[in-house]
Amino acid sequence: MSELIHRLGPESEPRAHLWWRRAAEQGHGQARQIHVDHLERTDGPEAVLAWHEDQCANNRWHRHTAADLYVQEGRTREAVALLADSAEDDVDTHLKLGKLLLDCGRDDEAVEWLTKAALDLPGYTGRSAVQTLFDAGRDGAALESLAAATDRNGKAAKVAAQLLEGVDRKTEAVDWWRLAASTDDPDSWDLLQYARSLAEIGELPEAVLWYQRSIEAGERRTFEAVEPWEEQLLASQGKSAADLTRWRLTYAATTELLGKPLRRWSAPLEEKLAWLFELVERGHPSAMTYAISRLCGAGREQEALEWALARAEQGDDRAPREVAELYEKAGELDQALLWWERSAQETSFGRAGHSAGGRALRDAGRLQEAVTWFRRATEAGDVDLLWATVELYERVDRRGEALTWLWQLAVRGWPFCVRLTADLLERNGKGQEARQLRLYGWEPDGSTAPAWPAPSPA
Repeated sequence: MSELIHRLGPESEPRAHLWWRRAAEQGHGQARQIHVDHLERTDGPEAVLAWHEDQCANNRWHRHTAADLYVQEGRTREAVALLADSAEDDVDTHLKLGKLLLDCGRDDEAVEWLTKAALDLPGYTGRSAVQTLFDAGRDGAALESLAAATDRNGKAAKVAAQLLEGVDRKTEAVDWWRLAASTDDPDSWDLLQYARSLAEIGELPEAVLWYQRSIEAGERRTFEAVEPWEEQLLASQGKSAADLTRWRLTYAATTELLGKPLRRWSAPLEEKLAWLFELVERGHPSAMTYAISRLCGAGREQEALEWALARAEQGDDRAPREVAELYEKAGELDQALLWWERSAQETSFGRAGHSAGGRALRDAGRLQEAVTWFRRATEAGDVDLLWATVELYERVDRRGEALTWLWQLAVRGWPFCVRLTADLLERNGKGQEARQLRLYGWEPDGSTAPAWPAPSPA
């Protein structure tokens, strides 16, 4: 706000605050805070409270804020009355009243309101209400609310389990996870959590069965979650170290993160490569990168390049960028550019090929070419490169071209173009034009607009 007034001049402040107040009364969060800060600074805390009171009738945020201000002034009875009069079926107000009464030491009355708020389960307000009951030592009321919620909605069982684990009642939580996992169509995550809860209380044989069910349901996170107990779980089934390795590799094949299981696998390099090559054939998204990394780490760069080239000729979507990176590392930048162009034109990675080629050209000091590659990547949708492309235009002394390009992007609906243009003008000694652009924008023909007055609210 202060920055806006600084730009427009102090005479604009009253008009600006009229707009902020209107936006605040329409519910805009930032405008509310700006208007409150302005009221407190100019008219004092009483004016802030009066404004909230005026807006209380149909707005919960104003009611709750007015109640908070009453409490700050020690006017607890008025705060409770304001909230109670508007509570009706508003669970957020029930929760606020319950917490306020708890703070006053009126626990029995607080429990009544918190129990009403718990009817929102499995929603956030209901969870907060039950957590507050546990925190207040009213475990009985909390458990009754959880049981009632689960009767109304089976999904509340998951929430009940999570809340009970949060207050270190893990044995009871297992029963609720069982309910969540035993529905007609259980979520794979619920199956995993039930298995985990069983393992945590030492019920390993049963945990194994539920871990297996979660895997069969497609829960890819199972293998990672089971890691703390994997050896005990497999031992309980009479499995060997080789079985444990297969377990880990099965998990790895479902994720893009192959590094950790590869490091923990004590097999010879050729066996690891054979496994990675098999994953590549099955379309694994990162196995090629890991295979090439291990070939290069063993000094077999030429073999890695020949294999990647063969994969590219077979139509592997990932191969062209791997070939490009291998050529770049070998110091053959022009060959790398050919493959990044192919990656950009022929694979699903698209603009990433132009981005990578542009960065390589920039790092090699070939800035004029880098501008072209960055611009192509940016225009294909890589917004993150917008700043870097403008910077490159400036470094190669093509500022006029950059300004025209930014305006063309703005016409096409791109964000940040006005700001980038103003920054570029400012860095090149055109501060007045930059200020004019920030304040008033462009004309349809791309010229900086003259000053124009903002309308006042009716």
